[in-house]
Amino acid sequence: TLYPDGGSSMQGAALYASHTFEISEKLILNDGIRLSQVGLQAQFVDQTFFPFPFNQIQQNHLALNGNIGLIYMPVPKLRLTLNGSSAFRAPNVDDLTKVFESVPGSVVVPNPNLKAEYAYNAEFGLQYQFMKKSTFCVNLYQTYLTNALTVQNGTFNGADSIMYDGQLSQVMTTTNAAKARVWGVELFLNAKISNNFVFQATYNYTNGRILTDTVPYPLDHIAPAFGKASLIYTKMKWRAEFFAQYSGWKKLEDYNLIGEDNYSYATPDGMPSWYTLNLRMNYAFSKNLSVQAACENILDRNYRMFASNISAPGRNFIITLRGNF
Repeated sequence: TLYPDGGSSMQGAALYASHTFEISEKLILNDGIRLSQVGLQAQFVDQTFFPFPFNQIQQNHLALNGNIGLIYMPVPKLRLTLNGSSAFRAPNVDDLTKVFESVPGSVVVPNPNLKAEYAYNAEFGLQYQFMKKSTFCVNLYQTYLTNALTVQNGTFNGADSIMYDGQLSQVMTTTNAAKARVWGVELFLNAKISNNFVFQATYNYTNGRILTDTVPYPLDHIAPAFGKASLIYTKMKWRAEFFAQYSGWKKLEDYNLIGEDNYSYATPDGMPSWYTLNLRMNYAFSKNLSVQAACENILDRNYRMFASNISAPGRNFIITLRGNF
């Protein structure tokens, strides 16, 4: 089985306190502290197929984390935020116990010695209101990880390869990388063109690297740049939205080749960029009942989401009836 046949359980508890202090009309301080406890236990009963050198995994983690932030509003239309925080993530059942063939010829095996990963975060945000009800927002962030949970080459009973499902497979395991960092930017625009039309746009970019003694190596699970742009029309009981969704290239050099980015599903150059055009219209019969019709991927483009082995839907139609009681 993918997970321990004897069953797994997790339990957690936390105690936290938060505090907000309005230093002045233009400056607000917020801070907090949290004590967390997370435990996990898993039992491996039948080891006929996979003779693990252990019959159970048991862990218990205790961590103290906090945050401190400032909100500064020098003028009514401008809002600046600065925040610093720490966090931790205990390994879960999937991280610790799964047996999984991520790609043919590679098999992930459990690692009972995994430690919790810790994150130290810094974030800066700006929100500016213009033209009455229009808003522009930007957020910059960076996270520094220690003991980052990543999939790496490993061994099983001292061997770097084993027979799995009739095939000689490279042993992989989730391990604690020494250090890693993630940084990115988020952009949001909400522009009111007229009483009936609103333009909205989002953009997200993330960069993640495992820090080594030489050249930083790509961190897995990092999506390429993506976003959405919408033109929204509203009038009385009608609401219509024409929008484009898009994703940038995920170049092969940005893939984690030994992690879970599924590079085998990509082209020789990586995962190509794509965009779709979509339309949906909604009519509200009352505040409790509405109907919506949508056409997605109008141009019937053939594309795949990053890390997927299945092409996304082509041109498709959706009818939705919503009711509140």
